[in-house]
Amino acid sequence: MKDLNIILISKDGDYFKEFSTALNDDQSLKVRCITSAEEALKKSAAQAVDVVVAAENLEEGSGLDLIKQVVKTNPFINTALVSPLPHEEFHEATEGLGIFMQLSPTPGRGDAEKFCAHLARIY
Repeated sequence: MKDLNIILISKDGDYFKEFSTALNDDQSLKVRCITSAEEALKKSAAQAVDVVVAAENLEEGSGLDLIKQVVKTNPFINTALVSPLPHEEFHEATEGLGIFMQLSPTPGRGDAEKFCAHLARIY
């Protein structure tokens, strides 16, 4: 897999700690945790990021709203979203946005392994 720049965004800087630690085991992934939706939008618009992973709730609104904005700015960016919704409801709520993965409300090592497997298929 090529080197990928990944942004994990949540209102709590430690929210993705276990998930991020697991991702950092893969040297081809450059992972940054941020708390600003504005920063995520700037980086995705500048194409300085390959993947945006959003928590369900952010300081500035929902993770889903952020992903909608990211996709408008850069429709080729890959996105994943934390959501407690059942799979069918999640699919219906996010249809057309190209979100490649739904993460559990407490993303951990298992989620990171599935995430990396998805990325390997994409790239």
